[in-house]
Amino acid sequence: MADGMTTPRAKRSRKARPPTTPDPIEIAMEAEAEGRSPEGIAYRVLEKQERLIGWQIASERAGFALRVLTGLAGLAAATALSVMAWQASRSDGLVVEAFSVPPALVSRGATGEVVARGVLDRLGELDRAANSLQSVRIADAWTQDTKIEVAQTGVSLDDVQRLLRRWLGHETHLTGEVVQTATGVRITARTGVGRTVTAEGSAEQLPELARQTGEALFRQARPVQYAEYLYRGGRWAEAKPLLAQVLQTSDDPLTRAAAANALGAITAYSEFRPAEGIEWFRQAAEGPNRLLGAIALRDAASVADALGHNRESIVLTRLALKRLGHEPGAVADWYRAGIRATLAASEFDYHTASRLLRPYVGRANAGSTGVYRATYASYLAALHETTAARRLAVTPYPLIELSSENWPVTLAIARAARAQGDASPRILALEAFSLVQLGQPEAAKKVIATTPVDCFFCALTRAMILSRQGDAVGAEQAFRTAELLYPGQINTLLYWGRERLGRGDAQGALQVFRRAEKLAPRFADPAAWSGEALLALGDDKAAEEAFRKAQPLAPRWGRLHLKWGEALAKLGKTAEAKAKFSQAAALDLTSAERAELQNVTRKRTN
Repeated sequence: MADGMTTPRAKRSRKARPPTTPDPIEIAMEAEAEGRSPEGIAYRVLEKQERLIGWQIASERAGFALRVLTGLAGLAAATALSVMAWQASRSDGLVVEAFSVPPALVSRGATGEVVARGVLDRLGELDRAANSLQSVRIADAWTQDTKIEVAQTGVSLDDVQRLLRRWLGHETHLTGEVVQTATGVRITARTGVGRTVTAEGSAEQLPELARQTGEALFRQARPVQYAEYLYRGGRWAEAKPLLAQVLQTSDDPLTRAAAANALGAITAYSEFRPAEGIEWFRQAAEGPNRLLGAIALRDAASVADALGHNRESIVLTRLALKRLGHEPGAVADWYRAGIRATLAASEFDYHTASRLLRPYVGRANAGSTGVYRATYASYLAALHETTAARRLAVTPYPLIELSSENWPVTLAIARAARAQGDASPRILALEAFSLVQLGQPEAAKKVIATTPVDCFFCALTRAMILSRQGDAVGAEQAFRTAELLYPGQINTLLYWGRERLGRGDAQGALQVFRRAEKLAPRFADPAAWSGEALLALGDDKAAEEAFRKAQPLAPRWGRLHLKWGEALAKLGKTAEAKAKFSQAAALDLTSAERAELQNVTRKRTN
């Protein structure tokens, strides 16, 4: 060209390499590997293949999740069925089916459900009156349907539950019918074991006939609970042969244990044969139910205590607590508190005993007619809170009146018990002990003569009789015998020391009281009586220290404040003594103590 410039030649494009395979996916992948942009049908096939793989992965994940959920659903269903089976295996009670009733009675409102409801109501009344530890679950069969159906089966959950209860459980189904007779109507009812009961009367008596049928069925289906109902109603003579029959015919360990326990109560408390009662209780304690076993041992301990066998009573109480173990539930907690409180009281730790029992006072429980009022009141009495104790007790209670030294009342209690047929060693000893305190040792000697030698309260009473008869040597020997019989019985030491103090042997009294202090450090009485012995010995400072030591253990003991005030007055602490006398005047005092307080305050004002 004229200007000398040359025009550049256009770069020739490289010729695309022909495909090596007819597979469109491989063609696209070769293009991707060579850095060329895939295009055409092969590339579109590759894109579709990628989306297909994504869907396949998602589908497999969804299938896995579905299989997991199906497995979990099956596991949940199996678990639910297992729970239902377990509940069914523990089901026990009476289930009343609707009765068959003639149309003529139905038209008058006496339907099968109405008649069955009358039976059901009586069953419930008897169960509540029996107040048995093995309370009977009573239900009707027509109000239990849940109506929740399993899909595509036409079977409801209630059908499954009912089937499991009948297969695995221990329910007794009660069925029956009402038929018209020439004279009126007849109710026939039967249990699942094929036994029947009947009641006949006029059509107008149908409600009462239903109640009679209910009672007959309860006796037949639950004989032990019916016997407990009879016993609690004072009809123990009717209950005893029924329980004996249960022991002869039943092979169920729990039923036999419950029957033995009821026989123990009848024998010990109604027939006043305590030793035989203890044997029945021991037999009941060998049964399979821990709670029933613990209650039986506790009752055996109570009877042993009535016999004056204190050591045996404590051993049995400890066995009761061990038998109960960690049994769960409110009922077990109620009994556990009572047993622990009894053990604390046996160690003369009445603060702990009252604290353990306080939350349960006034609360009734299955298998017991008590509400712990009298027991708790006795602990308050041991803490010398007599007014509070009497407020809790419905009737005069021996331990309360003993603690307050109300001898006319304790004598009346003992004689009233004897008039009712109770001639147990504890009652005889209470009568004799009261007579001794009322200045009648000869009369007391006649009463105590028939009691056994291995009775603690009896041995103590014999020692007291000798002391009050003026036989100091014989009394000392008798107190030693009582102590050897039951070592560690603080009441022996306290009365022994008080008798010595009354004879003018303050030093000998102090020795005995000091021993009691070591054995019962949580009991106020030994320290307080040590203080009185020290006062008699003229050691007013040591006496004041002893009273100060006792005060936290029985802060509302009137006598303690009275004697403390005397010690303070002798030490010249007039203001403090006056304060103690004022405290004593506001607290519980016996008539003799109140007279002493008036005498002391009169001397101080003159």
